[in-house]
Amino acid sequence: VTYYYPTFQYVGWDLTAPNFLVAKYGLAYFFLKTLFINTLVAVVLPQALFTYCIISFALPRYLRKESNLITTSFLFLTLMALTYMAAIGLMYIPIYHNFRIGTLSVIPPLKEVIPFVNRTYMFNLPVVGGFAVMIKLTKRWLSKQRETEQLSRENAVAKLQLLRAQIHPHFLFNTLN
Repeated sequence: VTYYYPTFQYVGWDLTAPNFLVAKYGLAYFFLKTLFINTLVAVVLPQALFTYCIISFALPRYLRKESNLITTSFLFLTLMALTYMAAIGLMYIPIYHNFRIGTLSVIPPLKEVIPFVNRTYMFNLPVVGGFAVMIKLTKRWLSKQRETEQLSRENAVAKLQLLRAQIHPHFLFNTLN
């Protein structure tokens, strides 16, 4: 809500004026429709899919030393293009829903939806991608830190066992006497 309210204008955000949607379906339906259909389905779902694909598929390929950088870059750009097309398709869900309940008289053509998708996704996808990279790299760093700590503990235990196994010369001399 704090992201969309200052940036995008929705018909019916002014709850003091008469509102068709609030009057017909109620205030709870209005907020559920705005938060679930307009936001979760149309915006958050494609970005979550994009983030998951970056963390699970693209970044592990970049971080492997034997992977081909050109193929991985092509995969990443293809992933961004597919996410963009999915965003355009998912943007039609709230538009179609608004058409079905009567708040829109006609479904807008693709040329009117694409600028909205561009404004929403082309500025957000790099940010979402950056957060995905930060999450993955932080997770990798933490696992390396745990591995280093475990190796240092194992090293300390091995040194202690080595010290216990050593025979001190004065004990050996006393045994021989």
